[in-house]
Amino acid sequence: IKWPYSVRNYVWYGQIYGMYAVAGKVLEDLEAKKGSLRALAFTSKHKKNGKQIYALVAETLKKYTLIRNILEKLNLHSGHNVNIYSVSIATYDFLFGKKRVNVNESAGRFVRKYRGVIKSSYAALASSTTEELTTSVASKPDTLLKYVRVNTLTALLKEVQLELEGKGFHEVDFDRLLTSPQDQTSFAQDRHIPDLLVLHPSSLPHLASLCKNSKVVIQDKASCLPAHVLAPSHDSHVIDACAAPGNKTTQLAAQLGRYGHLDAFEIDPKRFKTLQAMIKKSNATYVDAHLMDFLKVNPEDYPKVSHILVDPSCSGSGILNRLEHPYNIAQGPDRQRLQRLSGFQLRVLLHALKFPSVEKVVYSTCSLYKEENEDVVSEALSQVDELFTLDHIMPNWTTRGLPTFGKGHCCLRTDPPVDHTNGFFVALFKRKRRSSADRTNLITCSRKKTGHISQRQSRIINRHSFKPLLKSTHRRFIRCSKFRFGPALFVTHSKHSLLGYH
Repeated sequence: IKWPYSVRNYVWYGQIYGMYAVAGKVLEDLEAKKGSLRALAFTSKHKKNGKQIYALVAETLKKYTLIRNILEKLNLHSGHNVNIYSVSIATYDFLFGKKRVNVNESAGRFVRKYRGVIKSSYAALASSTTEELTTSVASKPDTLLKYVRVNTLTALLKEVQLELEGKGFHEVDFDRLLTSPQDQTSFAQDRHIPDLLVLHPSSLPHLASLCKNSKVVIQDKASCLPAHVLAPSHDSHVIDACAAPGNKTTQLAAQLGRYGHLDAFEIDPKRFKTLQAMIKKSNATYVDAHLMDFLKVNPEDYPKVSHILVDPSCSGSGILNRLEHPYNIAQGPDRQRLQRLSGFQLRVLLHALKFPSVEKVVYSTCSLYKEENEDVVSEALSQVDELFTLDHIMPNWTTRGLPTFGKGHCCLRTDPPVDHTNGFFVALFKRKRRSSADRTNLITCSRKKTGHISQRQSRIINRHSFKPLLKSTHRRFIRCSKFRFGPALFVTHSKHSLLGYH
């Protein structure tokens, strides 16, 4: 089959001519892991019809294992000159979609020719429990609870609760909501995150006005945990290292109120536009968004940053409604891809730990694989263990890190069946406090008479250590009214240039 890539060749009486072929090619590339479903469906070659292609492939994936079991009975490899991926798309269209096929394509003609065998095979599988076992995890998210975060930049929690009650909802206890998920008019306040409300999945369409007015943000509970764990104070300077699409960025902005400062970095231009739109919609106008690679940010340019959130790109294996490879889960992850991802994640995390005044760094992923979680944290901790330690976050949370990692109990994981949310991993790096000996030595040095030194002659030197090397009396420490014990030291010099500081 020759794939028609020109969009003008697709249009056929208001439909996409060659849809089975195009969608089959996307499905084949998806199985070959040449990209995500969205990226493959919305390529420039057929982006005008990307929505139809995405929808057809996504729905096929939900029944993909079942469809492949049906097609195995037809033995496509023995004399049938058809593409199994295109036939899979056409089979879905015949059984679950339009209940008919486009006979202008070879895949459609094949399905129509063997429609009797396909129907009987489906009936046999549907009458047993096989269909339940082979249904993809992509069809399970409807059983999960849905979460909406109150955007405290535009509304108060009580205000949203009253508005929901005005729409016919009634507030119940969180445990009661779990035991009676069929109650579609109930909502509850989350027991871990105060500004998070929990609802039945079918209740989301009734929140359209709240979402339009930016009073609430549809955000999964697992996605809210990193910012909740970071917990910056109102006057903090915070960085979101990998900010797009902006849910965590706006959550951090809501935590800061209008007194702190937030810098958000995103390297991809398209995702950066999404980030800007999210910031504007959430009324977080004081957030500074930067179209820039976080790895190229100079830590010395941000001497007051105290909190950093690192949520880099990952495999997304914890997102239950992700339609990337639901039929491939049993085969395990792509180790080469995990190695590339974990290497990038480690570089971003270590770069965040280089900032002079940073006190807390949260590392999080929506992955279930230890290569992206415990392994990255363990390697980073081995390189900065003299300066940082892993804080034991949310002690009452039952699902912890893997026991194979010595400090796995300090980390947090989310298990979808247990925690009623997507799979996530969160760890908190916290700067160690200075020892009393280091504090005494620094005070002794600072009390020496240094004479008059102007503000312009002093500079901040950061080397993450309280071990000053004083080669001569021309290098002296001074005190100032804003001085506090931290990773930054005020160093002065008279006529000699500053030497290396180790």
